[in-house]
Amino acid sequence: MTLGVVIPVYRGGESVGSVVEALARYARERELRCRVVLVEDGSGGASREAVQTLANGRPGVTALLLPENVGQQRALWLGIRHLADCDVIATMDQDGAHPVALLDEMLRRIHEGAQVCYAVARRRRYPLHRRLGALARDMLFALCLGARDGARVGAYRVMTRALARQLQPEPDGYIYLSAAALALKPTVACVRYEAGAGAQPSTYTLPALLRMYGGLATHYTPLKAFRRRGACAEPCAYETVAGRGWLWQP
Repeated sequence: MTLGVVIPVYRGGESVGSVVEALARYARERELRCRVVLVEDGSGGASREAVQTLANGRPGVTALLLPENVGQQRALWLGIRHLADCDVIATMDQDGAHPVALLDEMLRRIHEGAQVCYAVARRRRYPLHRRLGALARDMLFALCLGARDGARVGAYRVMTRALARQLQPEPDGYIYLSAAALALKPTVACVRYEAGAGAQPSTYTLPALLRMYGGLATHYTPLKAFRRRGACAEPCAYETVAGRGWLWQP
């Protein structure tokens, strides 16, 4: 089996290197061929430099350097497109809050038949507006997209290659990965874990959350019938620093 990992990076040059190192150790200890795509989401500066350095200096790491900020969801989708040759694809945050060892359980769920497996922290260090937003999102998924009762979604997930290949943005370029995935009615698994010391407080503001969940509602619920149709969004041009090989290979 081969594993591809997408990590969106925004002002995360100080932390993403340790995540890549943890993934390299994981792949080596399990003798698992693994490839990583770092998507630098237009923050530039030290973050862009760190991502370029990782791609130039370590096999199995590819950097996508976006000229402007397109948001986490679209950055993830762009990264997933570069991992079409991997059997399973994971998405992780840049700050090390997602335990790499948890991939064992998530990959086991995929092996047992799940098409996507989410890992969700039990204790979240999020402000009230973020917790309420997550609750509203989960309710929306359950009511409008058929997510089974008790299913939770998050940024840490593993999905099959077949499911990943079906994920596409809306005509105007908007995409919310979990909504796009759940709309396809996949088999979903969820594992819970205790948030460690590395978990960082949310940086989302209330206006940003309102924009994100407003977009979610107008693109993936019956409300989309009332959304004004705009021009089709062109894919953004970006620089690719392609790493050859795998983080570990026999």
